[in-house]
This record gives sequence, structure tokens and C-alpha cells, in this order.
Amino acid sequence: MGSIIQKLLNQHLTDLNPIAVGWSKESVGDGPKTPNCFTLLHYVSRGSFVVVMEGKTYPVHEGQCILMMPWQDDITFYSYEGVPVDQQWVGFTGSMSHDFSALPPVFDLPEGLMPHLRNLGEIDSNTAYDLAADLFLLRSRMIPPKEQSPDYVQYVMDYVNASYMHPGISVESIAGLMSLDRSYLSRLFKKKANQTLQGYILSVRLREAKRCLMENCSVKETALQCGFRDPYAFSKLFLQKTGFSPSEWKAIALNNLSTHQNAFPDARRAKTGSPDEPK
Repeated sequence: MGSIIQKLLNQHLTDLNPIAVGWSKESVGDGPKTPNCFTLLHYVSRGSFVVVMEGKTYPVHEGQCILMMPWQDDITFYSYEGVPVDQQWVGFTGSMSHDFSALPPVFDLPEGLMPHLRNLGEIDSNTAYDLAADLFLLRSRMIPPKEQSPDYVQYVMDYVNASYMHPGISVESIAGLMSLDRSYLSRLFKKKANQTLQGYILSVRLREAKRCLMENCSVKETALQCGFRDPYAFSKLFLQKTGFSPSEWKAIALNNLSTHQNAFPDARRAKTGSPDEPK
């Protein structure tokens, strides 16, 4: 079948930004060229072969990953005759991408990590976010932090900012992904971030909801894109936290953009009789 390479919609994520994916069926595909471009992570879902990187030979088999950094250009793949190979890969940039150089060139991928890369299929607008969330978790689980002890709170914040659109994200699910006790993670987060983890998830979702509304998305689209299963429950929560319904907030925000004026204080004063921000 050969290799297929597909660019992703560039979401301009700062830390880890997936920009291309690819896959090969029944053949060894070496993916796009990496020098001065992006970090490339291969996953081998079937078969075995040999890769030579910077003069060193590495046998590769099913369930392993190959890491190719941007500065590496001396890479050759050798297949075994008659052995079919299936691979998926993701190319990514971002301020954290060079952290992956701490990993070996070929390594076993633990069960549960990189689920979206393992099952790479139909590409849509969420694919980049899904893969970014996978990469954040891979980094937190497999790359030793520079500090003496892991900065779990920063890892959690990074993960939430990359994954807020998934309705299933919760304190329990994040604690499970990080193999931490739920109560321990909650106390750690509250102590360092001065807010609850559940509150942080909600604040990120509401921040992104405001951005979606300013981009003229409908209330239903905004709710679904920001991890809320029920648009009605989203509207009720948005009103509770901001003092405006999503439709009201959208109308004022779009008017602000067109007139370059901040109408929110006046609108709140007219609606509530108080200029204070609702808590």
C-alpha cells in the first residue's frame, strides 16, 4: 500500500503542536524528512525491521516507537523480506518538543500511552488536540523532569489545556492517567495552584468557550467544542459564572470587536445594578 502523509490543521499550540501525521501499510515507510522541520514519533503496530540512525543499528518490533529529532538526517530503514510492517507517525513542533531527545531512539511504548496514534484513522479538526494530549502524557510519564521531583501540577495544567474539549476529563481520569491517588493529586493541585483541579478544568473550558463565542460559533457548537455534553447545562453554568447567557456574551463581545469598545462593565451594570464581576 505504501506511505500516506497528511498535514493537520495547525492549531498553533505553544508547547507541543502536532502538524502532520502519516501511516504505512505492509511496507516500511520512513515518513517525511525531519531535518530543521519537526520531531517525528513512529509507532510500529505490526511487523519488525531494522533502522540505522547516526551509524547505530536498532532492531525494531511491534509495540515499539522510533524517535527522530529534527537535527537527525542520517536515517535508513531496512525491512525483512516477506515481513509486512504497519506504522503510524506524528510530526510535531513546540517548546517542549526537544525534551523528547531524552528518550532513546527506539523504545517500548507502555500500554495505554499514545492511544490516538495507535488507532490513527479518520483525520478531523480534533486530531491535533488529541495527539497533543497524548504527547503531553507521554512526556510526563517517560521523560525525567529536570527538577528533582516531578512537577505534577504543571503536567496537569498542560494536559487540561490540551484536552479540555473531551467531556470525559475529570479529576479521577487525570489521576488515573498519572497513576496518582485522586485525593493526593487534588491536595497537591490546590496547594500550588490555589484553586481546585475541577475549578481549573472549568475555568479553561469557560475561557475557550468565550473564545469560540467571539469567533461567532453557535451556543451548541461552543458547548460541544469545549467539553460540555449538554448545551442547556452549559448555558446555565455560563450564566452563573459570568452573569451573562452565552448569547448575551456573544452579542456584546462581537459588538466590542466591531466598535473597539469594552461594553461589558456597562452591560453588567445595566443588568445587575453592580459593576462588580460576578463570582
